Amino acid sequence: MKKFLVLLSAALAFTSCSDDDFGNANNGLQPVNFSVNLKYDPITFNGQSVNGGSVILTNTNTGDTYTIESGTNGIANFPAVIPGTYNITATKTLTSTEFNTQFGYTPETQTVLFNGAQEQVIINANVNATELKLKTVRIGDLVIKQISYAGSHAQQGAVFRDQFIEIYNNSNETIYADGLCIGQLYGKTSTTTAAYTLASGQFDWSKSIGMTAGSSANTDYVYADYVIRIPGSGTTYPILPGESIVIAQTGINHKAPLVDNSGEPLSVQNPELTVDLSTADFEVYLGDYRLALGEDVYRFDIQNPAVTDMEIAYWGRQGYSSPNKDLIIDNLGRDSFVIFRGDDLNS
Repeated sequence: MKKFLVLLSAALAFTSCSDDDFGNANNGLQPVNFSVNLKYDPITFNGQSVNGGSVILTNTNTGDTYTIESGTNGIANFPAVIPGTYNITATKTLTSTEFNTQFGYTPETQTVLFNGAQEQVIINANVNATELKLKTVRIGDLVIKQISYAGSHAQQGAVFRDQFIEIYNNSNETIYADGLCIGQLYGKTSTTTAAYTLASGQFDWSKSIGMTAGSSANTDYVYADYVIRIPGSGTTYPILPGESIVIAQTGINHKAPLVDNSGEPLSVQNPELTVDLSTADFEVYLGDYRLALGEDVYRFDIQNPAVTDMEIAYWGRQGYSSPNKDLIIDNLGRDSFVIFRGDDLNS
């Protein structure tokens, strides 16, 4: 009888053990199969399947990666993926000949790079597939190189009047700046929460009046307080590879004494603390915009006829304009900016 009890106890011990009991590194999570369906941009390339696209899953917690190529049907099948949250990236490069064979016309460059990405994708037993659309990309693009937000000394310099933004051509070809939009994004600078915020304290845009995007309102979009736009016909303002343009708040020499729009003289006690922006490519002048609203021109918004004015594409909807009377950037650096292009800005 004693032998039988010992054997029975041992059997129960073996059948009741699990990976968790042994401190398994994966916490007992069972691997799942996951697939990514790659398609070319449906608007430009009719949503054709991507054959041989490289897909990478990166676990946001551990940094572990999985890499698979898509098949002729555009699907990349990942066996035995540990459940978790992942960032997904995909790329595909076509030569000029391959591009012509695929889409029926010759591209402007010798190679064409496509890519796409999804962030914070949950993978588990209930979520085992996603679709990713690949778009063409230039090898490099225009980027924000510098935001000079701090200004200079409040008493001895130009305070905030010498703020500027620098846009850099980080590509291998000339890019025209015409129509490029720069948006200062709208958000909270505190982490206090309320019924209309996320847990982080930022606004929950899905609760905005008239919002139809659902939860993607907080992940797929950004929201602009104001938007300025570079003028031009499309080929007016080229930026060569490796070159920059400067967009000044006020395109004047801030080292020199001047007279503001109210007739008051302004002097800079220490010119070495500020910069000469009289040779900037563009400046943000709101004088005409404010006059059209029946408001006075801001005293420090001094127009330099030798520097091209930016277009004021959006400064708030009618009756709710941004309180900023000029391109005034938060001098603590809490602003976020985005550059983009759009044919129909109102949409």
